[in-house]
Amino acid sequence: MDKSRFFHSKRPQMNPSITVLASCLILRHAYVFLERNQCFATGGFGPDEQLLPRDQLREKLGETHNTFETQCGSWATFKLAKYLISFTGDAQYGDWIERLVLNGIGAGIPMTADGRVFYYSAYNLHGGTKRNTDFGWSCCTGTRPQAVADYTDLVYFRDAGTLYVNFFTPSTVVWEQGRESVKVTQTTTFPASDEVRLTVAVSRPSEFGIQLRTPGWLAAPIEAKVNGEAANLLVGDRHWAGLRRHWRNGDVISVRLPMKLWVSRLDSRRSTPAAVLHGPVVLAFEAPSAKVLQDLDLTALEQVLTPVAGEPLHYRLAGKPSVVARPFASYGPDQRYFVYFDPEMGRRIPHTDLKFTGPWNNAGVFRFSNQAGATVEGQYEGTGVRWLGNRFNDAGTAEVSIDGRVVGIVDQYGPGRNLPFDWTHRGLPPGPHTIRIRILAEKADASSDHFLNVAGLEVLTDPAP
Repeated sequence: MDKSRFFHSKRPQMNPSITVLASCLILRHAYVFLERNQCFATGGFGPDEQLLPRDQLREKLGETHNTFETQCGSWATFKLAKYLISFTGDAQYGDWIERLVLNGIGAGIPMTADGRVFYYSAYNLHGGTKRNTDFGWSCCTGTRPQAVADYTDLVYFRDAGTLYVNFFTPSTVVWEQGRESVKVTQTTTFPASDEVRLTVAVSRPSEFGIQLRTPGWLAAPIEAKVNGEAANLLVGDRHWAGLRRHWRNGDVISVRLPMKLWVSRLDSRRSTPAAVLHGPVVLAFEAPSAKVLQDLDLTALEQVLTPVAGEPLHYRLAGKPSVVARPFASYGPDQRYFVYFDPEMGRRIPHTDLKFTGPWNNAGVFRFSNQAGATVEGQYEGTGVRWLGNRFNDAGTAEVSIDGRVVGIVDQYGPGRNLPFDWTHRGLPPGPHTIRIRILAEKADASSDHFLNVAGLEVLTDPAP
């Protein structure tokens, strides 16, 4: 992204009015609540457009693919964080902006000419894909260009004597310093590289400060050189690091932002669910199923993830070279990925991993059909299996076979919509098994149709309580 001739006119250290102080207090409380209790590793929040207690938030990761309303959520965060930086002068709020630029709206897919847009990011534990809405001109269709246009309003801030670099991206900023015109050009391939260069252009020597945001993900302090000579950056209590001097035309600040692999846990009280990041970049795993990721040792990422030569931010899983971790932003439409890791989810097989025969419709959270004879099959290893789905007032019946033997006739009818459903079969010998579900022509008299739905399977290995 190239930016040109921009600076943000609000001053990070201005003297705020009572109204501004009150607004700032409200915004800071909103920030603390969302950041501490609601945010995923990407900076996204609001599964199914809800704010939930932490335990329910964790459960949602295994249920919904509507994890984060990407366009509107990113835009709202850009506004909130930008004003907090302006009102308080604190760079910590820039971390949230960065996360969503790289992993939120910046990790989306292009919208279409007829208004279909990347509405939700999916971080589901069973895997997700990126896709646009099936309809055009939603709220996010209008918000997307506003949020993208806001990118340039997030890179730099300035007060009377200092330039503040909030976001690391190729860009140019021009302003008047006293009677002199100053231009600073930022050159970088960040986050693929940890190096940033700032080149100063002035008509005559000019004194001002340059401050850089010190991100919370830094693996070590920022390293800096001015014209090739080591420079000591002064670090303040508002998460900026920089220096002030008389700048000459052609002066160059070379900066290194040390990054490493690290783990972001959804709940600090639990080791999982967790996501893997490199610096601010969320890595998503390209794997055939969640079960394949059960052996990922989150305590030894540097040992189990091997960098792919020539491909920055790409890693292979030791012992399973076909499993690749790469930036979430690098995935295109319909490419399956896993953002969050939880060993317990290896017990669940989502409908995306099952084999459907006949006319089945995909509702996102499950597949459904009312065609007698339509089937679904799945393979698993365990001593029991649970069929995951819901009861409906238009549901029918199905024949269930395991390893070629009919084990039950299941009626999925219920007097309402999206009611709880549970069908379980236990007592199988340990080892691999195949389950087959076939829709029957029969139904309950009270049902209005023959629909069956399958959200997935849960593999059971313990005896029933």
